[in-house]
Amino acid sequence: MNKKDLMKMVTLENSVILILLLVLVGLVYEYVNRDGFTNPTRRRVDNFRNSYRQPNGRLERFYGTNPPNPKVHFYFVTWCGYCDKGKPEIQTLDEDPNIDVIYHCCQTEEEGKCATAIEGKTLAAEKETTCKEQNITGYPTIKIDMGDGVQQEYVGACTAENIRRKIKQLKGSN
Repeated sequence: MNKKDLMKMVTLENSVILILLLVLVGLVYEYVNRDGFTNPTRRRVDNFRNSYRQPNGRLERFYGTNPPNPKVHFYFVTWCGYCDKGKPEIQTLDEDPNIDVIYHCCQTEEEGKCATAIEGKTLAAEKETTCKEQNITGYPTIKIDMGDGVQQEYVGACTAENIRRKIKQLKGSN
């Protein structure tokens, strides 16, 4: 065997290996691009996006079957005149089955008055601790939780209609 014969053999072996690699790459490419391999995933994602798309084009938050009701936290004290004016409006909200209202009485001196402050309504058990944790410094304070655990402070007139409008605005921004 001379040098020329050796070179032909190496080149022939390399050519065969190169052809086999090209065939293998072609088969893998065909397998990956078939409808059964990657497209169902894309279709599922597109169907998910389209089914949870709002009219404004944004995606809704996905909560499973139904999003949780928004929670309105009403922080008050019994000696506050503005709290007394806001209570009927908050009670109107409490009658709405799509809104959960949680009452927080933030005073410690007159604990007995907190229990009867809002007739027939259950007060949150934490009392002053929650008010301090939430940095409540003025009364009444209204915070809205849209189901994500974050309470956003509502600033505005304490009317049921204005709070509903704010909840609708927060739903649209999610």
